[in-house]
This record gives sequence, C-alpha cells and structure tokens, in this order.
Amino acid sequence: MMYFAEWVTTNQSLILICAVAVIIVCTIITIIEKNRSVYGDDGNILKGKHRHRMPVSPAVYSIMLFTLWFLTAYLAAQMFFGFGSLYRQLPTSQTSILWLVFTLLSVFVIPLIFGITYKRIVSQWQNGILHESEAELQVFRVPISRKAQTLMLRYLLQSYRENLSNSRKSNRISDFSQAYDQSINALEKILLLKRVKVNDLNPSAELLKLKSEYQWRLCDAIERATNYSVKEIKNTYRNSKEYQQREVALFRESIAALQDRFSAETAAFAESSVRKISLLVDNLVDHYSGDRYVFDSFSRLDDVDRMDGYQFEEWCAALLEKNGFQEVLVTQKSGDQGVDILASKDDIRYAIQCKCYTSDLGNTPVQEVLAGKAYYGCQIGVVMTNRHFTKGAQELAQKTGVLLWDREKIQGMLLKQ
Repeated sequence: MMYFAEWVTTNQSLILICAVAVIIVCTIITIIEKNRSVYGDDGNILKGKHRHRMPVSPAVYSIMLFTLWFLTAYLAAQMFFGFGSLYRQLPTSQTSILWLVFTLLSVFVIPLIFGITYKRIVSQWQNGILHESEAELQVFRVPISRKAQTLMLRYLLQSYRENLSNSRKSNRISDFSQAYDQSINALEKILLLKRVKVNDLNPSAELLKLKSEYQWRLCDAIERATNYSVKEIKNTYRNSKEYQQREVALFRESIAALQDRFSAETAAFAESSVRKISLLVDNLVDHYSGDRYVFDSFSRLDDVDRMDGYQFEEWCAALLEKNGFQEVLVTQKSGDQGVDILASKDDIRYAIQCKCYTSDLGNTPVQEVLAGKAYYGCQIGVVMTNRHFTKGAQELAQKTGVLLWDREKIQGMLLKQ
C-alpha cells in the first residue's frame, strides 16, 4: 500500500495527463458518433438542421464518467491526505473548499448522474430515438447494434412483402402507388443495415427489379382500376348519375396525381382508360332520363346486346311503359324470387324475368318465373330476352302458360315507338 501511495505521488503528473487524454478521446468519439450520417425516409443522408443526432455509446459514456470520477476522487484525496503539488501550492482555506467540491463530485454527483442516465443511454443506443421535428421528417435511424438491426430487418421484410402483395391486388391507382412505393422504400432501408444478412432475398436485385418493372406494374394497376370503376358505374351506381360522375372524377384525379411519373406509353394507356370511363358515363347519362332509359340511342338491338343484366332490366321496364304497361316496378337485385319486373296491363298482373344473354335460353328461366309468378300473386309469367329459346324451353312454356318474349318480340315492341 505504501509502495502504491509512493508511486502515485511520484507519477501524479502522468496520471493526470492520462485521465485528461481519456476524457478528450471519449469526447472526440462522442462528437463523431453524434455527427454520424443518418438517412431520411427517402434513403438520402440528412444534412444541416435535419441531421439526426446519434445517441452516445454506453461504453464510451461509462469510460468518460469513470475517468471524471477518478479525477475528482484523486484530487479530493490530494486535498485530504496532503500530498501532491496542487496541495502544496494552495492556501489552507482554498484546499478545504477544493476538497469539499471534489468530494461531493466523486461521492455524490457523478455516481448520481451515471445512475440516472445510463439506462436511458443504453435504451437509445439499442433502439434509437426520434425527436418531434425529426419524426415529422420520417427519419430512418440506422440501428447500431446487431440485435436492433435484426429486429429492424424483420419489420422491414414484413412491410416489403405486405405492401408488394397489396400493390398487386389494389383496385385504386392511389392505393397501388402508395403500397408499391413503400415496398421499394423498405428494400432501400434494408440495404442500409450493414450488420445483418438477408438469407431468402437479394435486396439489391429485388430493388432493381421493382424499379425497372414500375411502368408495367403501373399499367396493370390502371387496368384493374379501370375495370373496378366500370363495375362500380354499371352496378353499384347504376341508378345515380351523381355517383357515376364522382367515380369518373376520382379516377381522373388518381391519374393526374401520378402523371409526372408516367412514361410515354403509360401516359397513352392512362389517357385511353380515362376516355373509356368518361364515354361510358356520358353514354349512360345521355341514355337515361329520370328513372328510365330513353330509346333514341338504343333503338337497335345491337346496342341492347352490349348492356349488362341490370341495365337490361331498366331498359325492359322503360320499353314496357312505352308499350302501355302500368305500375312498372323493377324488383330488388337480390332475393327477387326469379322476377325482375312487375307490371300491369288491362287489369292483368305480369311477373317478368329479363335475360340479356349471348346464347339461347333453356328451361331454367321458365321454371324460375313460374315460381316467381305465384310468389308475387301475378296472373301471367313472362321471360323476356334479347336472344331466343331452346325447343325444350318452348315446350315447357307452352304447358305452363309462361309467355316467351324473344328478340323478334322485343323488336316488334321497339317498332311501336
């Protein structure tokens, strides 16, 4: 012990120099870590006031605080035991004050600071921290520890796969764009994780593939969105001009939002899709008056053949009204018991099933309208179609009293207009 005290007394300048050097080195390391490059959400390095401040390494932090504690404890011991050049050069009153200060620092202040801050330092080092202003910038902090990078990799792989799947089945162009961009973004972040390896995926190759396939995938998304909008206009919004026009406006807006990312080929395809939907709605609006279609534009059966089932029902209802039928009512689309239209003429109630087909009709519609006629309490059942009927259907209708109105019958009703 005496030897150690003698060595400390003899080499105190060396001890002080080493301690100060350790503090300086730790400070330099901390500054370097705090100014380490961090990437924004777009994969670019953040600069200036937007740079994300990295947390201090727990090891560096511990060494720095321990060195400070050692210095204060060493100087306090000098004051207390009365050795060293610093003690000999100072008056007694100043020595007592310095001893009190160094003792408080070494015994209370530095250990208290270490105990309060160390757990938070470790947490920040492992998981990272985002300040409010940086969170608004969607900063992506590259984790430092291997464990944290492994956890981040799992999350990013899941995000990549989910968004890629969503992009390939989305019915809205905006949904596709968001999901596809997020899948690319996830791959770009994965490439920044240098301490972990992806076993079942080559992020670089996959990222290059996604970027090279963007225009192709975008055209697929436009086609899906077009088909979805056509379905919404013809089915969901078939009785509402307002909502049909809203659907067109929504489609136009989604196209306009991405037009600066279109290639020439994609732009032409998008323009044709917009034109297709716009013409569809324009035709429906032109051919629709109040609650029934008008017949100037649909006077030819060739036009009628292009209708879907719901349009054909409305068209048939309007045709019946033009031919003197009254109380014409189109039934609900589900649970209609095989009857699409209820109508009256000369105090006789008709139950009518409408079929817009591309081939001749068999027995099934005859059987359905026969049951529906009884359900609605009508006197006559009718199957109305733009095509013809098979021999079996004609024989069944003759025996059951069901009327068959085929293409020629409808053409005759049209001629009465």
